[in-house]
Amino acid sequence: MQTSLKLTASAIPGSKVVSGGKDRDRRQTAQYIADMALEMRNLAKGQGMVSLQGLLEVAYYEAFTASTELKIPEGEQERLSQMSKASLG
Repeated sequence: MQTSLKLTASAIPGSKVVSGGKDRDRRQTAQYIADMALEMRNLAKGQGMVSLQGLLEVAYYEAFTASTELKIPEGEQERLSQMSKASLG
C-alpha cells in the first residue's frame, strides 16, 4: 500500500499562514523540515547510527538552504546596477 502526504504551511504545527505567497509557504515548510531533520540527526547520532546520521545531515542542509534562499525581485538587480553606476559618477 502506497500513501502520499501533502504538507502545507497550515499543516505545520505552530506556523501561521501569512499572505506572502508561495515562496513564503515554501520557506516555512523547508524550515520545518530542517528542524525535524536536525532533531532526527541528533537521535541517530546518539544511538551510533552513523550512516543514518549522515543522510539526515544532507537532508538538513538541503532543507536549510531552501529555507534561507533569497529571491531577488524581477528588475531589482538592474535597478541596483544603475544606482551603483550613478553613485560612481
